[in-house]
Amino acid sequence: MRITSVSAYVFKIPLARPFIIASGTMNNYKGVLVKVSTTGTHGWGEASPSRIFPGENVRSVVRTIKQMATRLRGRTPTLDLIKTISDPRNPSATASLDMAIHDLVGKLEGKSVRDFYTQNDRPGISSMETSMTVSVGDLNTTLGQVQALVDNGATTLKIKIGTNPPLDIERVKAIRNLFPKVKIRLDANQGYTEDQAVHVLKELEPLEIQFIEQPVKRQNLIAMAHIRKKVKIPIMADESLTDFQSLENIIENDAADMINIKIMKVGGIREALHIAHRALDAGIEIMVGCRIETRVGITAGTHLALAEKGIQYTDLDGHLDLKEDFITGGVLTHLGRNSISTKPGLDLDVNEKALSDYSTEDNDFWRKVLSSWPFSNIYK
Repeated sequence: MRITSVSAYVFKIPLARPFIIASGTMNNYKGVLVKVSTTGTHGWGEASPSRIFPGENVRSVVRTIKQMATRLRGRTPTLDLIKTISDPRNPSATASLDMAIHDLVGKLEGKSVRDFYTQNDRPGISSMETSMTVSVGDLNTTLGQVQALVDNGATTLKIKIGTNPPLDIERVKAIRNLFPKVKIRLDANQGYTEDQAVHVLKELEPLEIQFIEQPVKRQNLIAMAHIRKKVKIPIMADESLTDFQSLENIIENDAADMINIKIMKVGGIREALHIAHRALDAGIEIMVGCRIETRVGITAGTHLALAEKGIQYTDLDGHLDLKEDFITGGVLTHLGRNSISTKPGLDLDVNEKALSDYSTEDNDFWRKVLSSWPFSNIYK
């Protein structure tokens, strides 16, 4: 059994509502789905590139996939192939191929992706609680979002802050007052100075906040360490964590209590677990997070979270921000929990006809880029 083709599909999906965080506003999601095939079987992966860091975009992702495809065609599909596709400059491209290989090999071997790494650590557990995200907004908008999420079964909320300290404090206090039982996490997306972060977190300490993600700029690990010493709310590194070496820097600077591992940031499931094991050895707690992604990426993230018993938190709700869905199977989100099956691979498929309705406006570019691929295709 050999790999016969590697296909890339570029798409753009509108969001159900604007996604607003400290670093900007997002109205559409542009990503890349990847299919790695043998005769009669295929695996799916996804790249959700970030222009903010490390500077990826859809074009760089497709170029990277094109380069890596030459290393895969004609090879026997095994997880060892993941070692051949790493590109630290384009981690979400690497992640897409990592997912697709996991999905394909799982289907061929009759094994779910999580079960490649579990050793009866979580017998019978196929779901985890996830937070639901509340965008930056005024007080009324915030409370409206929260009410809708709670009405739909959310038990944990992640409140985006980092743009206006007085308003951030007012929003979080109002949420806690109206929803005393809901669990609250915060995410500043690098929006504060050190002094602002300390002020906001001191004000919110009595409200039983689980943690705050990335209060200051990702490079400022010294400020992160200072904040940790001054406030009681645990500090989670998100943008500061990009690879294994960045984790070592966080540990060396004593900069975080927790880390947010995203498959798209670190280059795939296997590397994510490598980072997770080092963090756990250092006494750092872990959350598996996401970007805006389809259910392909969110399903892979859920498998990752369930594969390691030391992972206690997830923030895997990016698929819920999309206005349309062309994935069948995969993760099921209900009452604040993500569930996966134990069937082979990721147990999902893509409605390729529906996907074609969301091909991007860059068709001339993609036809030119991909015209030399003897074993790939793109929607026209």
